Amino acid sequence: MKNFFFACIGLFLASCSGYASSQTPASPSAATETKAPLSSTLPVTPTVAEPTPIPTQTPIPTTTPNLVSTIVASGPLIAVNFDGATCTAEGPTEIPLGSLVLKFTNTTGETATPWVNRNYPGKTWQDVLDYIGAPGSYVPDIPDWIAFLFTRRSATESPTVSYRQFDLTIAGEYAIVVEMGSDILWPCGPFLVK
Repeated sequence: MKNFFFACIGLFLASCSGYASSQTPASPSAATETKAPLSSTLPVTPTVAEPTPIPTQTPIPTTTPNLVSTIVASGPLIAVNFDGATCTAEGPTEIPLGSLVLKFTNTTGETATPWVNRNYPGKTWQDVLDYIGAPGSYVPDIPDWIAFLFTRRSATESPTVSYRQFDLTIAGEYAIVVEMGSDILWPCGPFLVK
């Protein structure tokens, strides 16, 4: 059994190396035959030509539209500028129902998030200022008369400039605030939705 095992290994190695040194060629033509190295006998993957488009086909775009341009075109724009000491909002003070775009410029070098909130009826910008206190105050609890809007979509233009789109579906008085860290707020400005 042991000899049979070694004989099988020998035959296997001989077939892998291309010839068996102890074997004699079976025919005269086999003696002159040279075997190619194993690597040259591997199958070659054929190359496939690119498909030719049918003239009536519309080419598929390879780039997506610029998201910043798409967001900016979606509604009125308010520019929010935040430097860590102050926050300002420049733009229309009355906006129709629909989309609002915030262009947020943050020059602090720190992470900050602009928020849009709707004040419940009877509450005003002055109520927001009174509740927040001094700009940069720690405000752990949000009053129950404020409804924060979720960002519909956003895009970053540069390390300091980003855009956010909000859907304004309810008329009323709104406020823009910036949050830096956790619950540190700066009031930026009010606007009215009609």
